[in-house]
Amino acid sequence: EKRHNEAFRIADEEAFVRAMLADVPPAPPRAAEIRAANSGMTAAAAE
Repeated sequence: EKRHNEAFRIADEEAFVRAMLADVPPAPPRAAEIRAANSGMTAAAAE
């Protein structure tokens, strides 16, 4: 896998983290509410 996956060839940890986070899209607007409902902390809102 290291021969074919560019991410696995990054030796520097900080550079690896930057590469992994570079294309992460923003969380959806209701992400915190969804996480709370999924963890059982709150009831899910009816839509």
